[in-house]
Amino acid sequence: MTREELYDKARELTMEPGVYIMLDKRDGVIYVGKAKRLKNRVTSYFRPGAQHLPKVEQMVQHADHFRYIVTASEEEALLLECSLIKQYKPKYNILLKDDKGYSYIKISPPPYSKLTAEYKNDTPGEYMGPYHSSFITKQTVGEANRIFKLPTCRRPFPASFRKERPCLNYYIGRCMGVCRGRISEQEYDAVLADAVRFLKGGSDAVMKEMERAMTEAADREDFELAAVLRDRIRAIKDSAEEQNVVDLKLRRADYIGCAADEGNVCFAVIKVRDGRVRDKKEHVFEVERITDELVADFLLQFYLENQDIPPVICAPPCADLPMLQNILSEHAKRKISLSTPKRGERVSLYDMAVKNAAERLASESGKTGKTVRAMSELATLLGLPKVPSRIESIDISNYGAQTVLGGLVCFVDGQPYKKGYRTFLIKSVQGTDDPRSVAEVARRRITRFLDGDERFSPLPDVLLLDGGKTQLAAVRQVLKELQVDLPVFGMVKDSHHRTRGLVSDGGELSVPVKSAAFTFMNQLQNEVHRFSLNAMRKRHFKTTTALELTKVPGIGEKRAAALLKAFGSMKNLRAASVEELSATGRLPQKLAQAVYDFLKEDA
Repeated sequence: MTREELYDKARELTMEPGVYIMLDKRDGVIYVGKAKRLKNRVTSYFRPGAQHLPKVEQMVQHADHFRYIVTASEEEALLLECSLIKQYKPKYNILLKDDKGYSYIKISPPPYSKLTAEYKNDTPGEYMGPYHSSFITKQTVGEANRIFKLPTCRRPFPASFRKERPCLNYYIGRCMGVCRGRISEQEYDAVLADAVRFLKGGSDAVMKEMERAMTEAADREDFELAAVLRDRIRAIKDSAEEQNVVDLKLRRADYIGCAADEGNVCFAVIKVRDGRVRDKKEHVFEVERITDELVADFLLQFYLENQDIPPVICAPPCADLPMLQNILSEHAKRKISLSTPKRGERVSLYDMAVKNAAERLASESGKTGKTVRAMSELATLLGLPKVPSRIESIDISNYGAQTVLGGLVCFVDGQPYKKGYRTFLIKSVQGTDDPRSVAEVARRRITRFLDGDERFSPLPDVLLLDGGKTQLAAVRQVLKELQVDLPVFGMVKDSHHRTRGLVSDGGELSVPVKSAAFTFMNQLQNEVHRFSLNAMRKRHFKTTTALELTKVPGIGEKRAAALLKAFGSMKNLRAASVEELSATGRLPQKLAQAVYDFLKEDA
């Protein structure tokens, strides 16, 4: 079927909830979705002129026909969708896949073997595992290396003995210093054997054996060995204390955070068991942004296939959380609490999950986790179609009514992009009128882009104004006149001139003060204010200085401005000789002498 035929067929659907199944020309299932109202949802795919994200557009292009199943409720639709996705594994659905495979603990070949956590077991060495959690594997290997002071550097032993100074780990007591060449292979192998037994048998069994060996060493007056064993026992105890109870009230809970960046969304699940963080899992999906539908799909796919469902799940905000809570409670046959934490102990662990999700995406894009989190939060807060990469902001500064100037700053991937900074001397507004001045800056900036000026390309993903409703309304009118679709919001301040929140057509948007989005917004607002204020001051200084030069007979405003431009500053002008004023400033000798005399008198 053509897209027009599919649209006509979709218009015949019911407004009841249900599941729709997209199929290609070979009758293969390529997508399964749910809908509160089947007609509205399915027609949205094929409506003439509809704008879709690239992945959705690709699915629509491959869709040849569709089927649907009407359900009694939205809950039934959610469950049926999840079941059909597991059955058909459609190409364009978000399939729940762990981001990593199994992990292993590797003992490298002798001599002086090292312990490392690996994702593959295809290089020489002895392997322990496989283990399902890469997080726990890395944590355990790090703990063993720290307790037994095993080397974690890349130096080959014994080839590198005494060739370099010991690294920092040796000096802070985290490595025994094999590189010094004072530890025999037999001594090292004995320590390594203890570390391997620690990994295989856990801390309790190893600690009891060490305590016995320490007592025997002390009885035979081998105090040096007894002290080494004492330090290892203490390290094991300290390590156990570091794995402290993080939530005494919630001994079993999952904390799920998510972040979006460059066409990917990552969910990080931190598992708390027995009051301690026991595991972390990360799942990355190729989608543009975080939506209620995405969160609901993830929670259902993750937990309906999972037997270990804790009584408390802290999840990202989603309108369907109450309904999902009922579904999971019915599936687990016990009460499940599903919510987004707002205060108390749960918030810190939820924030940890969000931070882990952001850091995972940042590791793949070369950005910082803080930047990824800020842009992701901003996209969700503003309801943007994708995570913004380029953000521009406008502010107006004035020196009375004499000098009014607009400053525009540009941030790319959360960082200042100085090449995108621009200043605009306000021309169409008489006196001080911030809304009209902001509108002029926006008009001139966008018009330059529409005229093909590469210095003003591309348009930003979102435009943030240093101002409230009146500035926002003025710029929206400009966008309407220029027929440009650009998300624009105002940044408002409190009575102490500090960043308070964002304003849209629907009113003020509250931004959590401790969020990364708020920190970024505050940075952006301070930067655009600083830039526009400094530009205005420089402009005003040059203007007033040029007016001073007009006191010299024969020097008008244009010639005064040209002199300042030629010499760069009044300091350079005052230091210039008559010959330099004549040559560089292109003045007749007589006029150059008059300027020289005036500057000397003025000084």
